Amino acid sequence: WSCAGAELFARGAVSVLCSLGGVQAIAFGSECADLKLLSECAMYLSEITPMQIKEMQKENPKLSYAQVRQKMLLQKAGENTARLLECPNDILAVEYLKALKFLKSDIVPVPIKREASSHDGTVYSEKICSSSHIRGLIESDNLERITDFVPWDLSLVRDNMRLVDKEKYFNYLRGAILSKEPSELSYLAENGGGFEYAIYREMLVSKDYDSLLASLSARHLTDAKIRRALLFLALGVKKDVFTGLPEYTEILASSKVGNELLASFRKGAEITL
Repeated sequence: WSCAGAELFARGAVSVLCSLGGVQAIAFGSECADLKLLSECAMYLSEITPMQIKEMQKENPKLSYAQVRQKMLLQKAGENTARLLECPNDILAVEYLKALKFLKSDIVPVPIKREASSHDGTVYSEKICSSSHIRGLIESDNLERITDFVPWDLSLVRDNMRLVDKEKYFNYLRGAILSKEPSELSYLAENGGGFEYAIYREMLVSKDYDSLLASLSARHLTDAKIRRALLFLALGVKKDVFTGLPEYTEILASSKVGNELLASFRKGAEITL
């Protein structure tokens, strides 16, 4: 769920909060932070089905799923609403609102305006930047430069940060893909429709992860979707996983106050912590 696209990511997240019991509000970053506009966008998007989008995609094969969805939203709700789908945090904000409605939750949404920083890390101020930019500094061994952006002792980052070994990941991915027939890969999340054959074919000739990703790039598929498809292949995540909801959740970190809240949640939680 944490690696899924925005709609399933948000549905999984909101489902976990609903299952904890006692959660009263969900706060999230947003470029516009206009709850009325975000709610309007969520309402119109809820009326657009994946089947309708795929049908329109057949007429516009060069457009991605996301581009077709935005085009349909533009026709339904106008430019101001459709423009929200150009901003990554607004996209996720809308999906949180859709998830709250889908799960019939009374949790209150609280959008917080994103300030002075872009999602991809290319725009930032002296004191505020995105997590993408922080990760980039860590990966390039510029730990000292993140002191203004994080509240922790740098040793915490140095001792606990884990970077993906791309060579090991690629070798693992190659084994996961080439040990099966291409048709078997179609049952895995984010795959199917012939894309699995392209992945299998390109894996036979690719030398590393970056060259595999580059060979699979297509105008109608985002790089994020391709990376998700490869990750789900590596992990063996089947499509039918997403027909339900998360059955458990794992705590990554917690403060003293957080521990007290979690202790109170455990008594009535409908999900395993």
